[in-house]
Amino acid sequence: MNGTLTPQEAAALKKEILSSLHCAMPGTVVSFDQSAQTASVRPALKNSSLALPVIQDVPVFFPGGRECGITWPVAEGDECLLVFADFDIDRWFSSGEAEEPASGRRHDLPDAFAFVGFRSRPNALGDFPDSPRFFDGSVARHDHDDRYFTETEVTDLLSGKSDTGHNHDDRYFTETEVTELLAGKSNTGHTHDGRYFTETEVTEKLSGKSDTGHKHAAGDITSGTLALGRGGTGQTATGATTTIDNIASAASGCEITTAQYAYWGKTAMVRLVIKKTEAVSSGTTTLCTLVSGKRPKYIAGGVWAWNKTAQITTAGNVQVNGAISANASLTIYATYVLA
Repeated sequence: MNGTLTPQEAAALKKEILSSLHCAMPGTVVSFDQSAQTASVRPALKNSSLALPVIQDVPVFFPGGRECGITWPVAEGDECLLVFADFDIDRWFSSGEAEEPASGRRHDLPDAFAFVGFRSRPNALGDFPDSPRFFDGSVARHDHDDRYFTETEVTDLLSGKSDTGHNHDDRYFTETEVTELLAGKSNTGHTHDGRYFTETEVTEKLSGKSDTGHKHAAGDITSGTLALGRGGTGQTATGATTTIDNIASAASGCEITTAQYAYWGKTAMVRLVIKKTEAVSSGTTTLCTLVSGKRPKYIAGGVWAWNKTAQITTAGNVQVNGAISANASLTIYATYVLA
């Protein structure tokens, strides 16, 4: 043999070399070690009709870096692509450092990496999506925790809400209108200084005061000056009394319930309320007699009685004309010049 191969010998040598050289081939996961992220993988191809052995401790590829990555469950029967390293990877895989290969293996079965996710036609994904998604089996899904609202919850929360660009009609004030209306208004929690009375102080000051529209009866006026237009003399009284016995004495069948008397020099005014206990059908009835010193010389302003004609004689007799019902109360006013 002169060292030169015949074509037949070269072809046989090439075939022998290639039969032991492995670059990439499909495989099927037999088992998966989650803690080591390695798998036992059965090559899915045969060599010269012989099944290749299950490869143990195959690193499984999961995309990512030192701080972030993506993982997924790997199960028996998952298909993958086996890629074989140029050299023995045992020392690198144990230390993670650059090392001299432990052996002279080249493209050998023990130096495989597994890329799970390649699929044969029978195992192709059904209903392949048009956009990225996560899936579990054939069902596309992912779950949110309680930090997120569901679609139904968002719909309920948005129900009845207006679009950001909505407009209000004339039922609402604009911001400018509200600002103008509030201008000069005090805050609800504002306080007043000493220029103002508190509610308690105002209530106390108003206590016992009369309403602005109140009225006084003539009998309530016992002092001061009553204008002529209101039936007075326009002068301040010199003296006054409300003691009945000091003003008049009642006639038989009569009772003086109120008596008021005042005078200004020689002018006097008297008010009497007299109850007639017995009925009178007609004629002139004397109700009482003014005491001496309070009798008229002549009547200056007239004598007034409700719904009756009345007079006071110079003898001091207070009289009314006409019928009087039993227990009737008669009020007499008179202004006159003292005797």
